[in-house]
Amino acid sequence: MDRQIIPESVRSRHILRSVTTQQEYTQAFNLLDSLKTQLEAGAVSFDSLALQYGMDGTRTKGGDLGFAAKGQMVKPYNDHIFYQADIGELEIIATEFGLHLVEVTDKKFINNEEGVKLAFLEQTIRPSEETQKEVYERAYAVLSENQLLEDLEATVNADPSLTLETATSLKENDFNVGQLGVGQSSRSMVQWAFGKGKVGKVSPEIYSFRDPVENYTNRYVLAGLEAIQEPGLPDLEFIRPEIEPLVINEKKGERISQELEGIGSLQAAAGKYSAEVDTLTGLVFANNFIPDLGNEPKVLGTAFRLEPGQLSKPIVGNSGVYVLQLVGQPMAAANTADMAQVRQRMSAGSRSQVRNAMIQALKDQADIKDNRSEFY
Repeated sequence: MDRQIIPESVRSRHILRSVTTQQEYTQAFNLLDSLKTQLEAGAVSFDSLALQYGMDGTRTKGGDLGFAAKGQMVKPYNDHIFYQADIGELEIIATEFGLHLVEVTDKKFINNEEGVKLAFLEQTIRPSEETQKEVYERAYAVLSENQLLEDLEATVNADPSLTLETATSLKENDFNVGQLGVGQSSRSMVQWAFGKGKVGKVSPEIYSFRDPVENYTNRYVLAGLEAIQEPGLPDLEFIRPEIEPLVINEKKGERISQELEGIGSLQAAAGKYSAEVDTLTGLVFANNFIPDLGNEPKVLGTAFRLEPGQLSKPIVGNSGVYVLQLVGQPMAAANTADMAQVRQRMSAGSRSQVRNAMIQALKDQADIKDNRSEFY
């Protein structure tokens, strides 16, 4: 869609007005538009207006944010200063922190590399009935020639178009099998394993799974029973497929963390592993889930302990090793919630937890034989 030479870093300054309501947004926009007009007329200096009207820590520095590399600022701000704004141009942009009156003051071009802007068009390719039939016939042929699990594994390993997956810790009432998800086919697979299944054997049935959106058969699955864990503490070999990736990731995390210790900047950390600097926005301390990262409580806790501009030590998380730098922290809105409502809400949550815990305790203490797997 477009080509242009992208600077390695950009220096900018801004006047930030925090907004939380539509009325505040309108007032802030009108104010910044007025300041923009005064600056363009040369009637006042940017430094004086930043000191008078700015609402973040840069107000005492004339709104100066210094040089920033690509991805260091929040996306709307980053996109504006790197791809749209010219030096000396004034513009009002909106981010999750509020409204900014922005001016780019300098750009550094080192490699003069050309960047491109792309657009993608996507269309779902839905297999025909004939294609689905051909795949089923192929699955049937594989099943006919591989009644033993070791034979099936050898066939899969020799054919790159086939995939071997292992589902661990299945229980007799489960409806969910590994990456196959929840459904009657998964349930039928579990019933076979706990009923007529024998260790080392392949099920005589071909299990089909349908695409939940396009509603066509997208997978044919052959199942084999690899092992049975008797009640009690599991054998190491039985749980090895589950714990081995966790141990490997933990050791990898420790090694990467040691290599990143003392790293001077996000750009240096990213360059060491050919990674990119990304921006997390809208973090809430009460919410453990981080968009694009998942459940990373160590990352969240570290982010809320940092000072603006401070670089964190390497963090070994659940899905990777992270280095953080706090770009900005908006002012907390005044808490106008009624304390009686807050107490009532917290009390309701506690009562719900007690009820759930009591029901679970009754289940644990009850001497009941669960025979649901024989009927469902």
